Amino acid sequence: MERVIAAIAQGLSETNKQAPQSRRLFHGRGHCYPGLEAINVDFHPGILLITLYQAPAEQGYQQLVDYLVGEPNDLCVVVQRRYLAQSPSEIIKGVLPEDCYAATDDMRFALNIAGNQNIGYFLDMQTIHQWLRDHAQGVSVLNLFSYTCAFSVAALKGGARAVVNVDMSSGVLKTGQKNHQLNNLDSRASRFMKLDILKSWGRIKKPAPYDLVVIDPPSNQRGSFVAEQDYGKVLRRIPQLLGEQGQVLACLNAPHLATDFLLELMAQECPGCTLLQRFAASEDFPEADPNCSLKVMLFSYQRQP
Repeated sequence: MERVIAAIAQGLSETNKQAPQSRRLFHGRGHCYPGLEAINVDFHPGILLITLYQAPAEQGYQQLVDYLVGEPNDLCVVVQRRYLAQSPSEIIKGVLPEDCYAATDDMRFALNIAGNQNIGYFLDMQTIHQWLRDHAQGVSVLNLFSYTCAFSVAALKGGARAVVNVDMSSGVLKTGQKNHQLNNLDSRASRFMKLDILKSWGRIKKPAPYDLVVIDPPSNQRGSFVAEQDYGKVLRRIPQLLGEQGQVLACLNAPHLATDFLLELMAQECPGCTLLQRFAASEDFPEADPNCSLKVMLFSYQRQP
């Protein structure tokens, strides 16, 4: 655990105490550190979150706990055990802040640290949200599989004229509305639609045409969406959602599916799309095999004759 401890110490020393920013301090899941593949460490303002994907070796884990508990800071340290049913969380130091949030630039996103397997914000999307903010001026955005609407917040912060958020969970959409409030955004610029996307294209198309479609589905959510079976069903709808031209930001977080999966599927289902850019992984998320990393690709769309 010495490498994990060193990464935490370095990351905390680099933290801006006046305006702390959320970031991943240690990314074991990228398989760059043999023997440490089952541990991630994230920092959020006031919080250090240790995520374990399998039971750790007792001696090494105790070494990590002793270090964290002994550090003279006021961080709340939370351990989430993803390898157990319900992914239980345990506070091993401090008190959880009343309001937990992720921070990136001047954007904030509400977190549910102790209540859910997924806490409400994905740090590996941080740089993508920043990119969208820089390129959203004046555009109309469709945010499919919106989860807690981080893409919507980033787009509106960047001057988007309108965003439509679509997800089948009312709970995450409520958190999305809270995220808009946290960022002092005009609620009239954003719509929240609780829909099963694959069964609701008629309602989703009503506000079209959009200028940008964001597609960020789960890779394998039983009874809802399985990438191999369902991603193509979304891509073939792109011509109905965009006007004569537009852009598509397509995301895929599935280590078992290579980059070519998404490229070949787009070519098959929407030949009017041309790849503009594949976004590189953040430095905080090193991957031994780039094909296993988060895939985020920007496509331009031109309606075909």
